[in-house]
Amino acid sequence: VNVCSRSCLHEARRDGLLDWRGSVINGDARALSAIPDSSIDLVVTSPPYYRTFSDEQDGEDSANIDIEAWTELIAETLDELYRVTKPDAKVCIVVGTAKTSSDDRTRQFDLSAHTYTHAIEAGFDFVDQIVWQKPTYGEGGGERPLFGSYPYPPNLLVVQNRELIQFFQKHVSEEDIHRRIRPEPGSERREASKLRKDEWKEWTQSIWEIEPGRFFKYRDSFPRGIPHRLIRMYSFVGDTVLDPFLRSGTTAV
Repeated sequence: VNVCSRSCLHEARRDGLLDWRGSVINGDARALSAIPDSSIDLVVTSPPYYRTFSDEQDGEDSANIDIEAWTELIAETLDELYRVTKPDAKVCIVVGTAKTSSDDRTRQFDLSAHTYTHAIEAGFDFVDQIVWQKPTYGEGGGERPLFGSYPYPPNLLVVQNRELIQFFQKHVSEEDIHRRIRPEPGSERREASKLRKDEWKEWTQSIWEIEPGRFFKYRDSFPRGIPHRLIRMYSFVGDTVLDPFLRSGTTAV
């Protein structure tokens, strides 16, 4: 894996020294200028929940989401993903809920609803979704419960220990889809991509119970099991897979 800045990448590509595939690009998910049009076979990603903050918040220590800035980030990224993906390519997005709190009000946002809206506006078709159920007791994959008004009504809080994996597809035309190159029947590449029967039966269920992974001492909300399954399900060996947000690099592993 090559790690380089956007300027470094452009220079290397210009001089014929580096293919952008197999690279970690230090850039912006909203401006994927290093990636050519219609070149990506599959997208697997999980956007950051607390990536943007309003001026009224306390910076990096705040758990509040700036929902307007977040939806703008998602909308611009999805527009770029539509450009770089091939016809018929899948875009798999793992997303949950986020909240914003003030002295007198707490609001929870279903981020999957915003992702769905902007994916459709970008031109994608909604294909399916899977519930990722985290086998944990507390919020965010931890063991600490949310008390709210416990043990009394009326403001007991629900622990959000599940996220959605949303599947979108780039449909341009039937002609473009049929022109997309697939491994020939009986080829080594096609056979290497074949799922076992037990994998197929387990992975096509609408609920996945997967333990959150860990990134150093922190729980990683995007464990290796999720991109592993999605890449196996929706790409052939040798296809090009993109994670525009990368985060802890789980997809690249």
